[in-house]
Amino acid sequence: MCRHEDAHSAFPSSFAPSRVQAPFSLLHTRPERSRRPVCSVLSCQPSTYPFFSFSLTSVYLLLSTLLLSCTSPTPPLPPPPGPDTTSHDFIWHIDTLGDGNSSVLYDVAIINDTTIWAVGEIYVRDSSGQIDPSAYGISKWDGRTWKYERLSAIAPQGYISNLWPRAVFALSKDEIWFAAGGVHRVKYGTLTSYWINSFPGNPAPIWTEGQFAQRLWGSSSTNLYVVGTQGAIAHFNGTTWQRIESGTSITFTDISGTNPISGGLSATLVVGSDFISHSGNRVLSLSADAVTDTLGWPMNIVPAGVWIDPSGMVYVSGHGLWRYENGAWHEELTVTLLNRVRGTNRNNIFTAGSYCTVAQFNGASWKSYQELWRPDGVLRGLAVTDRMVVAVGDAGGKVIAIRGNRP
Repeated sequence: MCRHEDAHSAFPSSFAPSRVQAPFSLLHTRPERSRRPVCSVLSCQPSTYPFFSFSLTSVYLLLSTLLLSCTSPTPPLPPPPGPDTTSHDFIWHIDTLGDGNSSVLYDVAIINDTTIWAVGEIYVRDSSGQIDPSAYGISKWDGRTWKYERLSAIAPQGYISNLWPRAVFALSKDEIWFAAGGVHRVKYGTLTSYWINSFPGNPAPIWTEGQFAQRLWGSSSTNLYVVGTQGAIAHFNGTTWQRIESGTSITFTDISGTNPISGGLSATLVVGSDFISHSGNRVLSLSADAVTDTLGWPMNIVPAGVWIDPSGMVYVSGHGLWRYENGAWHEELTVTLLNRVRGTNRNNIFTAGSYCTVAQFNGASWKSYQELWRPDGVLRGLAVTDRMVVAVGDAGGKVIAIRGNRP
């Protein structure tokens, strides 16, 4: 099954991805140290020749001149090499998971090199060879293989609900948050569910019917946001959830933020659209109790993903990739549908989307990894560290997980 649009990411699939290639590779050379002049000091003894007679003063002046002429500044040693975040070189691994039945992964979080959490719907065959209708909601990478897990929560009515999360967000290796209808946290192995969405039997929802959690971002356990369908936004202060009125009924598809940047400020942005009419395209700024339209989104283009780099630069993906700088939007890439954009800094930015398109900006140029391209693939989730990138989605009705490691 070819997934080029769904209820939460309804974009046309009739566009062929542009090929974005970097014509040159950057070579970083280590400067040679200056070659120090070779100098030898000769001992002087009284000459037996009548024409060469040295006084002690003359010897002193000669030696001083020689020593001074041998002195040349030695350049300081270069600092120890840090993580290479300026190379396009990656070793790629492509894993196909599940047994079909429209299995898909929506989001992914990298904990470290040997722990990755991915969420969605993974269907596998049971012992009789039939597809088990109770899908797994989690696939975890342990450094060697992907293992399936179910995330089961107790609903307010007392029954057990098998969750199929739409998003995963890791605050640490011991605290993982999930968006699945409501919001759920696994901390030190203990699951806590916050049923903020409305459904029959839920005594205290803060959202209305039809509003479901889709994406999460936070700077800490006391500053966490969740966004979702029909304009749903809420903020968690560590104790309680507060509904934030968005003033719109669009579906929010992504959220990103920064910790305090220069001037002590911080930024949190959310993007979304009305996927039925392809109108109401928004890039909104969030605070703990309000939504403002501070950046504007003048293009008639559906924004799908958003990422803010540590300095506050904003990138939005959708039909192409756009950068907000100096009060204006600038087109970065003219590639077809790009669902996500993530990075660690300005010289390590990735974007991913339809046809399993994956491209990276290394600080000087963009490179599209054509070897990953698949005509039936869609990448929906993306996570990036200094040394690793993981993109997940679906291809041919099965889950696809692409891992890239720096050599």
